[in-house]
Amino acid sequence: MQQAGIQQGMELDIHAAMVSFTTEQPSADGTVAGRRLLPSMQSPIDRYLIDDQRDFFYVVTR
Repeated sequence: MQQAGIQQGMELDIHAAMVSFTTEQPSADGTVAGRRLLPSMQSPIDRYLIDDQRDFFYVVTR
């Protein structure tokens, strides 16, 4: 990460199959649409919109 010039960063899960990152935005019809950060991420697109037994965090903007 230092070689890439990153000053602050966070390593995602080492197990590549467990790494997921999606963004959600409301559609014109009021539904919420998700989008994966990378096409190789295999988790369900609605993973963070439904109940889950695992911990996660989210960031919102206004």
